[in-house]
Amino acid sequence: MQTTVPEKTSLADDSTLFKKLFDDVLKAWLTQDPIAAAPFYSKEPNLNFFDFAPLKFTGWKEYAEGVQRMFFDNMPPNGSGFQLSTDFQVKRFGNGAVPTPRSTSGQR
Repeated sequence: MQTTVPEKTSLADDSTLFKKLFDDVLKAWLTQDPIAAAPFYSKEPNLNFFDFAPLKFTGWKEYAEGVQRMFFDNMPPNGSGFQLSTDFQVKRFGNGAVPTPRSTSGQR
């Protein structure tokens, strides 16, 4: 799945579009199955998905396996309770857009 942003939209439209996209990505990750989140990510093998010493994941396959091992294998089912905050915004810069999502964690 690849989502493209229409060139001319209002800020409200941008926020609505990106909020839905981030909600969908978050819901996919909350399944604790990287396969559910896979449609939202590039499969180019040489992309760095995470690089913060001592962890580095290059390519989707390595990232999915690492997330599974580092987080989901040690987490109870539906254990995170993450959700996007209500102050989600998007800032447009030419052909690009920068979302400012924050997540909150609640007890489940």
